[in-house]
Order: sequence, then C-alpha cells, then structure tokens
Amino acid sequence: MDEFPRISLPVYLMKPHYDVVVIGSGYGGSIAASRMSRAGKRVALLERGKERWPGEFPKHSPDALKELQVSSPDKNKNFGKRNGLYHFYIGEDQGVVCGCG
Repeated sequence: MDEFPRISLPVYLMKPHYDVVVIGSGYGGSIAASRMSRAGKRVALLERGKERWPGEFPKHSPDALKELQVSSPDKNKNFGKRNGLYHFYIGEDQGVVCGCG
C-alpha cells in the first residue's frame, strides 16, 4: 500500500561499517536496535523477507501458499519461494514454522 512509507532500504544503500548489527526484527531484535540507536550507535537491523504493512499480508489460503518455503534435510525435497513470508522447516523429529518479513 502506498499510504505507508517504506522504512527498509535496498542492500546497495548499506553502509560499509556499523557499530551494531542486529539480525531479526522480532520483539527482542527491535528493542535491541532501538536501544542501541538511542545510545548513539550506528545500527543495521537485518530482516529476511520483504517489508509488509497492514493490508499486504495474504488473506486467503491460496495466496498464503504462494508465500511458502519448505526446507528439509533432503535437499532434493526443498521447494517454494526463497524469500517467502512463511518458512516451514521439516526436521528428523520436529518441524518449525517461522515468519520472514
């Protein structure tokens, strides 16, 4: 949606040096990045996936399936969108679903 300003920047605009690099913008990552920035540090916050705003998330199952990536120990059985919103890891004894965005 064009009504929300984008806060992410393309990779080519990254600086060659930061004081702090935070990986993941979940609660812990966003709080750490905020505190370091307020302390005057130059912070890079890295997140996998594309930036999404309210209204840009899939609303129906077929649309969500287009955003799915599946990974397993058998590399021949991996499929889906490489930077999809949903990443399903299939392990030997457990599976994990995580969001990427």
